[in-house]
Amino acid sequence: MPAIHKKIGIRDLKLSSEAVLFEQDGHLATITLNRPKAMNSINPPLGDALREALEEVRDNDSIWVAILTGAGDRAFSAGADLKWRS
Repeated sequence: MPAIHKKIGIRDLKLSSEAVLFEQDGHLATITLNRPKAMNSINPPLGDALREALEEVRDNDSIWVAILTGAGDRAFSAGADLKWRS
């Protein structure tokens, strides 16, 4: 089965990149938080895109396993984006 690549989510206007990357290869889905400059901190656009990716995993019977990872080498996720809240 060929890999399926999807870019899910709202454009993060501060970083001009996709908030979440979604890849399906057979029965495996990989969800990548894609805000490495912000240590993958979760702002509303990323949270919405993450929810959409997780709903795809839940609703897609061909996905048996999902891996949640973060882009970059500094952090998986710093948690909530406090700068976004201020």
